[in-house]
Amino acid sequence: AAKNAAAVTAEKYPDANQVLVLDIQTIKYFPDGRAENLDDVYVKALTEKGRDENESLKFYFSSHYQKIEVQVVELIKADGKILPVDIALNSRVAVNHHQMSSNIFHPNSKILSVNIPKVEIGDIIHYRCLETTLKPRMAGAWAEYLCLQGGYPVIDYQIKDIAPDELPIANFAIKDEVPGSVIFEKEKREKETVYRWKAKNVPQIFPEPDM
Repeated sequence: AAKNAAAVTAEKYPDANQVLVLDIQTIKYFPDGRAENLDDVYVKALTEKGRDENESLKFYFSSHYQKIEVQVVELIKADGKILPVDIALNSRVAVNHHQMSSNIFHPNSKILSVNIPKVEIGDIIHYRCLETTLKPRMAGAWAEYLCLQGGYPVIDYQIKDIAPDELPIANFAIKDEVPGSVIFEKEKREKETVYRWKAKNVPQIFPEPDM
């Protein structure tokens, strides 16, 4: 990640406030629909807005179905110095107030927030989070969607999905693929199949005003 990040500069990405340098996501689901989703992320802040957007991490979940464990949060400075964040001291769980805009209130809809002090322009924000699906929304079924493109450039995003033979993936699709940006691999193992998607150098999206 540090090697890739060294080449990520505001001059190279003049329209970006932040850049996703590396994201390694490993998903393993089980025949009954339960799942474990481990996400290891490195983001570099290039501007004041990018710094501000990374001063707090937010993880949305339903406490009825899922639990969230933030395992690592740290800042990697330009000189290579690593500043670990005290997760217990800087985190809190609250009811998701954004649902009120849709006239919905459900106490199980939660946000886990982790504040990151001392973020500076040029820092790499590294965090690792484990989302565990304790109870599937539909027994014996599993589904997921992941965004390989967003409002920031993506340098390297790797997804590994481990599927049991008892519940194979029935269908998958890449929507609006940027040509040549995604490599797909499939590997059969004993009692499971491993699917891999590797997205590299995906350009950022520029949303329309008020969208």
